[in-house]
Amino acid sequence: MRIKHVAIANFRGIRRMEWSIGSPIICLIGPGNSTKTTILDAIEYALTPRWSVSFLDCDFYLGDTGNPVEVIVTVGQVADVLLSEQKFGLYLRGWDPDEGIHDEAEEGDELVLSVRLRVDDSLEPEWTVVNDRDTEGRRISSKDRELLGVARLGPYAGRHLSWGRGSALSRLTSQQNGASCIITEAHRRAQEAAREGMIGEFKSVAKLAQTTASELGVRPRCDYVPGLDPRAIGIGVGAISLHEESVPLRQDGLGNRRLIGLGLQLLCVEDGSILLIDEVEHALEPHRIRHLLRRFQQLAGPDNPSAGQVLMTSHNPTVVVELASEKLCVVRSENGTTHVREIGRALQSTARSVPESLLGRRVLVCEGKTEYGFCRAIESYWVDDQGNPHMAYVGAVLVEGGGHEAPKRAMELATLNYEVCLLVDSDKLDELNPSMKELRTAGVRVVYWEGSAAIEERIALDLPWKALKNMVALAIGIGGEQSVFDTICAALKVKRADIDSDIDALLQRGISEEGIREAIGASAKAKKWFKRIDHGEDLGRIVAAELANIPDKDLRLKVDQLGEWLYG
Repeated sequence: MRIKHVAIANFRGIRRMEWSIGSPIICLIGPGNSTKTTILDAIEYALTPRWSVSFLDCDFYLGDTGNPVEVIVTVGQVADVLLSEQKFGLYLRGWDPDEGIHDEAEEGDELVLSVRLRVDDSLEPEWTVVNDRDTEGRRISSKDRELLGVARLGPYAGRHLSWGRGSALSRLTSQQNGASCIITEAHRRAQEAAREGMIGEFKSVAKLAQTTASELGVRPRCDYVPGLDPRAIGIGVGAISLHEESVPLRQDGLGNRRLIGLGLQLLCVEDGSILLIDEVEHALEPHRIRHLLRRFQQLAGPDNPSAGQVLMTSHNPTVVVELASEKLCVVRSENGTTHVREIGRALQSTARSVPESLLGRRVLVCEGKTEYGFCRAIESYWVDDQGNPHMAYVGAVLVEGGGHEAPKRAMELATLNYEVCLLVDSDKLDELNPSMKELRTAGVRVVYWEGSAAIEERIALDLPWKALKNMVALAIGIGGEQSVFDTICAALKVKRADIDSDIDALLQRGISEEGIREAIGASAKAKKWFKRIDHGEDLGRIVAAELANIPDKDLRLKVDQLGEWLYG
């Protein structure tokens, strides 16, 4: 089975959502509260093999029970037994990958069924198979829904390590009735052993209870004795669990339990089941995540068209990097409307190069490594001096744009409805690709320095003189004193031998302060003194300490613009 389309109305944080699914493996990504888990919950409830699901008023959008919850999941590759006229053959619809659902199947369409879960203010769920020809639909039982083969792996992976109802082990076991008989007999023997081995105190307290009951008018039919309560320990197949020798596997580490549970469910996926996984990376190291995802792709890939489907959520960069971009979908929620957008092949480079860009609410794309490190350091100014929270608190993510690739990455993220700001140098604005106009039309906020200046040049022009000397000292620590001053002197057309290793000596020779600043900025740019993230951070710390002292300089004004965008 594979889900083709999901429509959700008035369920929890989703007022409205429609999503067509084009891949057997899908990972939903996006910031917190974007309703990723709610989507999995809705699918699970609509296709659950349980005979009933408990609902509360808070499961309705904004708690308004006047608007019923409605989830419609359209499923293909359905078991033949469900397609007979005695079952749901009269409710068949058609699915076309390009056009979507055809209520009357057309030539070349895949035959699908649409299962609807509806809950009104009575809080009683109702499951039906529907189409546009019969919106009332026909009821589908829990037994028939079990044939749709949906399994969910959440935080409690341990339940899949026993033969309980709905567990992966139960789905893989064909002779459960015989197993139940074995468990029942084992329980009877356990009761006999317990009665024989009960210590005297248990027996004396049981006798005391009998006497007390008699005094209150109860007439025991026979003596009270201690024993094992069948309801307390259970006598169903769920009492059987996997052990490692004599130790239950439920006592193993969380990561191991999840992997074992996933492994068992993957066997079901091979047979056509649908697996829902919330936070696939939970409790797993990066190498385990990569191996698991590769296994998913082997089982549900194009070489195995009869296999089932895996739908998962993640907040992990390793998952974003490992999966092909067409298997990644960005989830966004605004005023109750949830959109699910496939990233697509065009964004593969961005997903692999800067996966963290896809995991935040708003993204500040920094042109290069210097800008990235600079902004990391400037955060201390936004937090300590301006009283803002840390960027992570507001879901803002810094991204190193890769130089000339930065405008393209900003544009790609904007097409996925991310809030995007691009910080670039102003010395090559006419070479931006996409252009400034295209970026702004797409909703990208572009921040650049006054004049035709790179970041190093703007900093050198605007820092107080004392801080400028700190910038030169930082450059010396990176490139060496001789190299730094040789470059500055060459830019000023003065002899290195005529000055000491101090920019004050340049002033004393009558060179203008503005000329010295321009030479330092141009040298830093030409020699790439700060073209590393850590060097950009060091430079940013020098700037952050001085911003309060340069309120009218462009450097301060543009840093404030970035802060207003980040925290606005």
